[in-house]
Amino acid sequence: MRADSHYVEQLDAPPQNQVIRLLPIDRIDVAEGSASDVAGEAPATFVASIQKHGILQPLLVQHRKGRYRVIAGRKRLVAAVAAGLQAVPCLVYHVDDDEARSLAEAANALEAVPSAPSLEPPVTPTLPGSAVELSKSLARTISYLGLLDPSALPQEVLTNLARAETSRAWCLGAASAAIASAEPGRTTVAVAQLVRRITDLCEPERRLRGVGLEWRMNVREATYVDVDADAIVAAVAGAVITTLEEVHGNTGATVTFVASVESRSRLVLSVVRSASTRPATTSFAVAMRDALDRIATSHGGRIVTSQQRQELTQSLELPLASAAM
Repeated sequence: MRADSHYVEQLDAPPQNQVIRLLPIDRIDVAEGSASDVAGEAPATFVASIQKHGILQPLLVQHRKGRYRVIAGRKRLVAAVAAGLQAVPCLVYHVDDDEARSLAEAANALEAVPSAPSLEPPVTPTLPGSAVELSKSLARTISYLGLLDPSALPQEVLTNLARAETSRAWCLGAASAAIASAEPGRTTVAVAQLVRRITDLCEPERRLRGVGLEWRMNVREATYVDVDADAIVAAVAGAVITTLEEVHGNTGATVTFVASVESRSRLVLSVVRSASTRPATTSFAVAMRDALDRIATSHGGRIVTSQQRQELTQSLELPLASAAM
């Protein structure tokens, strides 16, 4: 679902490996005609879910005479139209009509597999929001891994779904553990090491969301902070993943992560996105925003939000280790 040009524009030649592409809705047809003609059929609850979370499972489409026809995912498409999306993630197949029908039958069989909610353990209202979301995240991971057996979707897609969900679950677990601790367990760690860990955690989500993600490291190699490394990595990676949620579905959207040092005493980890993007309201986003704020406070840092022109920047500022000042 990357929105980078080499994923969006190379649509007319059969790919060497099946990849997810973000396609404009006005280029996709359903059996009855255009998606907009049947948008009124979408249930309100489904439309609300698409508005909050985006489309998490790509549509299967057939490349056909310069346009695309839905093989599987019609309900998701019409709900996306009703939700106001301009583009949707798709797996593009260069097949004839008979092969397209076979794919549709296989996809329909896949839909019969129990979804993640049926695997979710019961939770009580007394659990913190992050613990509830962690439980759900792990349940979804189990579901995705269960689908890695032969199915209509490429194993690469399902593997990426499972990896992204695992990263989310780890962020929730590590952040929850840090918040529950009376005092963070600090160690001296290189900033470059923190950034590498954050990058690795965010990469699966970047692939699924189809958003360009640029990393800028304006810090010398020998720059250190005294922190609970897991807590900081979880909170910042959670902030980046949340930002990817927020810009998902906006054609050409990009997110920038910047690590820099200010006044030779503060490490600044910033996430930059379009100021016009609405804040994500998913359970994960809410839990991670709360975690970021509380972890910043426990480490003697602070959260700073600023807007310049069309860009909104959220930054975590932390004191550098004394040896690095």
